[in-house]
Order: sequence, then C-alpha cells, then structure tokens
Amino acid sequence: MTQKRHEEHIFEQKQDDTSRRQKKTVNIYQTLKPAGDRAASPARRDSLRKRTSLLFISLWLITLISLITTLGLYFKQSSALQSELKEQQRNSSTLITELQKQLGEKEQENSQLQKLLKKEQEFSQLQARYNRRDGVVTKPDPENVT
Repeated sequence: MTQKRHEEHIFEQKQDDTSRRQKKTVNIYQTLKPAGDRAASPARRDSLRKRTSLLFISLWLITLISLITTLGLYFKQSSALQSELKEQQRNSSTLITELQKQLGEKEQENSQLQKLLKKEQEFSQLQARYNRRDGVVTKPDPENVT
C-alpha cells in the first residue's frame, strides 16, 4: 500500500509543477506583449512616439556635443604642438648661434696660440744659436737655414 501511496504523491507533485509552469508561461507572455498591444489608445501611442523621439534627439545631441568637444581638444592639442615645435626651433637656432660664436672664439684663440707657438719656436732657435762662451748671438748661416 505504501508503494501506491508513494506513486500518487509523485503524480500530484508532477501536476503541481505543470500547473506552476503554465502560470509562469502566461505571466511571461503578458509581460512580453508588444508595445502596440499595451498602448492601445491613440494618446498612449502618441506619448510613446514623443518619448522615443525625445530619446533619439537627446542621444543625437549628446553625440554632437561629444564630437564638437573631441574636435576642439584635437585642434587645441595640434596648436600646442605647433607652438612647442616653433619654440624648439627658436631654441635650436639660439643654440646654433651660440655654438658658432664659441667656435669663432676658439678659432681666434687657436690663431693666437699658433702665433705664440711660432714665437716660441723662433726663441728656441735663437737660444740654440747663442754662443755661451762669449754671450754673443751668432748670425745664422744662410746655408744651414731651412
């Protein structure tokens, strides 16, 4: 007898589950009805159309504002880069001028050192010709001068 009772109990549970599923299906169907079925009156359809239009216009305006802002930032950055490039060109030009000035000074210093070296060499040659015994500088031989 318990076996029969157990089978009846399982049968009842299956019927309850089936009944619950059918109710859920009906509720889901009612929830998922198309908007046209719910907005049966012309006033509701007009209201829905206005809200939809307002939504699309709002999205369009947001997109337009974003685009304008992006373009503005792009041109601002481009302008900043151009001014930075001009500043670097000025700095490099100033640096080149400074280096040319230093080069001129170094060339002048080199020229002076060359003259001083030439005088030192002449003095060295003169010292070599100095006669140490009598303290007289002898005239160089024209044959030995190179």
